Amino acid sequence: MQKADIRIRMGIRWKLMLAMASMIVLVVVSLTVIQVDAQRRNLIRALSTHSNFLKEDMIRRADRAANHMVTHIQAGVVSFDYHEMQAFIRDAVDDVVDLEYVVLMRSATPVIAYGQDMDSEVRRKILSGKASAYAEEQMQTVRYDFAVGEHAFMETIVPIYLNKKVKWGSLRLGFSRDSLNSTLQESQRYIDEQIDAMVVRSIFTALLFLLLGTAAVFVLSNRWTRTI
Repeated sequence: MQKADIRIRMGIRWKLMLAMASMIVLVVVSLTVIQVDAQRRNLIRALSTHSNFLKEDMIRRADRAANHMVTHIQAGVVSFDYHEMQAFIRDAVDDVVDLEYVVLMRSATPVIAYGQDMDSEVRRKILSGKASAYAEEQMQTVRYDFAVGEHAFMETIVPIYLNKKVKWGSLRLGFSRDSLNSTLQESQRYIDEQIDAMVVRSIFTALLFLLLGTAAVFVLSNRWTRTI
């Protein structure tokens, strides 16, 4: 009879321990997942805001440079003063941050092309590749993102008109996206590291609570079943 009572008490004790331990595991895991997901969403939202700010800043600089240059270029085209336009374009490329190159095209033919140090393959694809063909087709100001090898560019294309109906050519302002992409990649790596560290901390916290909860369950189950 005494052995049967002991088996009953031990059975009740283990059932209580199992039920309470399962509840602790469920609560701890749920809270951990919710916390990690909330922090991850906050970090991703911060990265998105930062990314949009950097992109919009580059677009604003591109628009300012285009608006500044197009009137001067149109006047130079009318007067056929290509020497003065070339000097003006060279100064613009040297002065505007991230402005990698400027190309003035007459139809599909580059008339003036000036840029930072670029290898011959990059220069060739900019002057005669898909970006050049796309620029020739545009009848209004547009932006065009493209990549040449490992280099990424955001190009602002401004059509040059002799009058309101006759298109003379296009002015292409190419901004390098390399530094922007590098900054965003560093930010993404930082977020990944923060998420990994947060997961590790959450796992250790969950294990600590699990151990403490299991110990508490063991003590309480012994106390509750002692009178049975």
